Amino acid sequence: MTQNQKKKKKKLPCDKVNHERMNAEKLAETLALHALWLENGSGARANLRSADLTGANLVGANLRSADLTDASLRGAYMTGANLRSADLRGADLTGADLVGANLTNANLASANLTNADLRDANLTNANLTNADLRGANLTNADLRGANLAGANLKGADLTGADLIDDDLTGASLRGTRLRGAHMTGTGLRGADLANADLRSANLSGADLTNANLRSADLRDANLKGADLTGANLDYSSGIPLWCGGSGFMADDKFLRQCLAHLCTIKFNSPSWAKLRKVLLPKALKSHRASYLDLR
Repeated sequence: MTQNQKKKKKKLPCDKVNHERMNAEKLAETLALHALWLENGSGARANLRSADLTGANLVGANLRSADLTDASLRGAYMTGANLRSADLRGADLTGADLVGANLTNANLASANLTNADLRDANLTNANLTNADLRGANLTNADLRGANLAGANLKGADLTGADLIDDDLTGASLRGTRLRGAHMTGTGLRGADLANADLRSANLSGADLTNANLRSADLRDANLKGADLTGANLDYSSGIPLWCGGSGFMADDKFLRQCLAHLCTIKFNSPSWAKLRKVLLPKALKSHRASYLDLR
């Protein structure tokens, strides 16, 4: 490997972090001092930077504003824990139990949350930029105002989650379950939503510019006022030809695709034959025309 190749190598979250194992007594002491620091300024803020807390029992623990940068919390039990405004940048939370945890304003940039259980967790205004949330369970989680730009949510479960006004620019949501999710005004520009389950999701006013919605399930989704300019809707379901009432914005590519599908319909009507003749030149310019029977 050349020097230039070494320089270009991207550092992954938790790479080459020397984690120091913390025993139960030391952890209890740290939490006690942190409680005093939160209460009256005495004691000391919890410094758990790069600490090895793999499988630790932190159920209901108060770690508000604690420093957990690059900490290993793999498989940790953190049900109902208070992590409000905590610094968890680069932390490894793989498979951690965070059901009902309070992560409001927490910094989880580049954190590893693969397969973490975040059901009913509060992630309001959390920073999750470039976080790895593959396979995470975020059912009914509150993510209002969270920044998820560049996050990987492939295969995650966000059923019923609140993502109102979130930034998911360029995020990977391939195969993600978003059924009934609240996504009003959500920024999904350039996001990958291929094969995503968006049934009954509220996407009103969402920015889906250049998003990949290939094979996405949009049945009963609310797209009123959404911007689908440049979006890839190939093989997606739930957007009928009579979608004008949905009130979303699209582009000429989408129009050509709709006309191509419309022109495949065989009506036994002279007036339709005349109209089809007018529409066909436009329909034949669709990127899907070669796959359809437009003879």
